[in-house]
Amino acid sequence: MEWFLDFFAYGKNSDLKLNCMIDFAPILEFSRYNCTAICAFLVPANVLATIQTLVFLYLRRPLSQIWLASLFACSFAFAMFLHVATWLIIGVVMAPTFILLGLVATCLVVNLVVIIYPEKLRGILQLVVQRVHRYLLLFLNNPVKTKGLFGLQNR
Repeated sequence: MEWFLDFFAYGKNSDLKLNCMIDFAPILEFSRYNCTAICAFLVPANVLATIQTLVFLYLRRPLSQIWLASLFACSFAFAMFLHVATWLIIGVVMAPTFILLGLVATCLVVNLVVIIYPEKLRGILQLVVQRVHRYLLLFLNNPVKTKGLFGLQNR
C-alpha cells in the first residue's frame, strides 16, 4: 500500500498530483554537454552498422540476421536523430546538425531498402563489387607512371 501512496502526492491547495512525470531536462543537457563524445561514438557506429547490414546482404546471410543487423543499425540512427533533436529543440541550426540529419536519413533509407528490397539491392551490390574488382585489377596490372618526389618516376 505504501507504493500506492508514494505514487500520489498532495501539492498546493490539496490537489492530488501524479509523481510519475519524467523530467527530460537533465537528459537533454547531458546530450548537449557531451556532444563531442556522443557524436564520436554514434557517427562511426551508424556507418559501420549500416555497412555491416550491406555486407550481410552481399554474403547472402539469412534474412533473420539481415533484419537483426538492420534493426541494430536503425537503433544507432534513431539515437543520432534524438541527439540532433536536442540541439534543434533549443534552436541551434548549423551545418553540423543538417549533416548529421543527412547521415541519419541516409542510413535509415539504406536499412529500409535492405529490408524491403533485399534481392534488388543484392544485385546492385554484386554489380558494384564486380566493377570495382575489375578496375582494381586493371589498375594494378597497368600502373600509371607519374613523377614522384624530386622528379623521380614511380614504377
